[in-house]
Amino acid sequence: VVNTENVGEYLEPEYDKLTSPVSPAELYTASLRAIAKAESKRYAVDKTPQNVYWIPRILEIMPEARFVSMLRDPYGFMLSYKFQGKRVGGELWKSFRRLYHPVGCAFVWRAYVRASLAAQDENADKVLLVRFAEVKQDRDDVLRRVQEHFALGFEDLAERVPPDNTSFPSGERPELSSADVFWMNRVAGRLMKRAGFERKSAGFHPLQVLMTLLVLPVWVFRNVGPFRREMNISVFRYVTRLVFR
Repeated sequence: VVNTENVGEYLEPEYDKLTSPVSPAELYTASLRAIAKAESKRYAVDKTPQNVYWIPRILEIMPEARFVSMLRDPYGFMLSYKFQGKRVGGELWKSFRRLYHPVGCAFVWRAYVRASLAAQDENADKVLLVRFAEVKQDRDDVLRRVQEHFALGFEDLAERVPPDNTSFPSGERPELSSADVFWMNRVAGRLMKRAGFERKSAGFHPLQVLMTLLVLPVWVFRNVGPFRREMNISVFRYVTRLVFR
């Protein structure tokens, strides 16, 4: 099984076949080909969430590619984002806590949903939108639609997929703060209506909102360096994409 520790040994043989200069398209397709071969699969699946921003570019090099974008309600997304890593605990939980701010989280949700809706508008036959609530209501139907979208024969997978991808394995779910809800509404309120999500009331808690504003510059200063090292991209370009996309 390919994992983060041994992936290099599977990628190198395919990379060695490339001739310099290597384009991003050649590198990407070589990577997918290597992983599919290592897993003895006919097709490669790339689950990188940021791919939603690059669907037109991916289609230029892979016209037959198909995409599934999952839309989660803004508050459920924010809750999961805020507490990701908690079930693991330790340093990982601390690092995720340092990365969270309601303003940043709201912009991430808005950019992703905007890109998903635009992708379906522009490539309706290539992009399938699945709402997280639909998975909870009828996972069998969702799996059927996804398999049809990829032109695959139907196979009942629901009972064989463990529900382990959750920030709250114990079932206990904390509540968002009023400041969390306020910033999500402020940043993404219009998009919520367009995307068909109901807007919640944040109540009136000016002190909570003020505190998030006061710590925002500290949060930005503390996370710019680690973010740049981890993502290896321009922080300015990334933030610009989130805010203006």
